[in-house]
Amino acid sequence: MIQAARTPGEIRLSATAQGLQSEPVAIITVSPAADPKVVMQLDAGNCMGGGGDPVSVLKKFPGRATTIHLKEYGGNTGLIGEGQVKWDQILALCKAGGTEWYIVEQEQYGGGTPLECSRRSLENLKKMIRV
Repeated sequence: MIQAARTPGEIRLSATAQGLQSEPVAIITVSPAADPKVVMQLDAGNCMGGGGDPVSVLKKFPGRATTIHLKEYGGNTGLIGEGQVKWDQILALCKAGGTEWYIVEQEQYGGGTPLECSRRSLENLKKMIRV
């Protein structure tokens, strides 16, 4: 996904690389050496699936998650707010860090049809952010 530039001549690219983003060592190896302008698109569910902790990643690299995939990890339904992700901490860190895009990702539909699950995930998310 190419995002809109903030300043003339700026290009923002968000790439999803299965295996790279879910491997905590790769994030920790690349990010400290990178210019602070280099940002990441963290996927909470994939990070946990690779043995990482998205809360720790966001704390270690504040302000670099300009976009985040809100995907649940664990639980039976795959619905946001019904698994093991610490959404309260993640959302607070993203707000403090200036995250611009929150991308809801639904890959499991154990709780009903895709449309029903999307609706329930949205309802859960609204409760968490108090909209």
